[in-house]
Amino acid sequence: MAFPLTDLLGTLCSRNKGEDRSKVISYLVQQLKLCPLDFSKDSCALGMISHTIALLLSEDGSTREIAAQNGVVLIAIDILMNFMARTEASKELLVPKCISALLLILDNLVQSRPKISSDADEGTVPGSLSGSSGKQISPEAIEEKSIC
Repeated sequence: MAFPLTDLLGTLCSRNKGEDRSKVISYLVQQLKLCPLDFSKDSCALGMISHTIALLLSEDGSTREIAAQNGVVLIAIDILMNFMARTEASKELLVPKCISALLLILDNLVQSRPKISSDADEGTVPGSLSGSSGKQISPEAIEEKSIC
């Protein structure tokens, strides 16, 4: 259910040059905040909304920015803390899928995704990364270091 819904909402977010993106993301974040904290079922609203938000955030940088401005980080952390508080007394830990989706939301917001190429990146070779010294690092150099 989350994938077709994400496709629909992604289409709404990108139509008219992203005019409705803010409304869609704000609504989803608000629904996540208002969602009952039912960790007993994987098919609950909490799981569906968090999964949908995680999928949308993985696709677009401006969507991540809007979600962050609407407080998705604090909401996700509050839900995760509530889950931890409920499971501390229990000896058996059953983690519902919504917890993974909430962690993916946070991960998507932490990840830095480089821009492919733009006019502002003068002197930067597409497909290369700049080091902290400003020198460019080629993808081949990265591969060589990761192999060693």
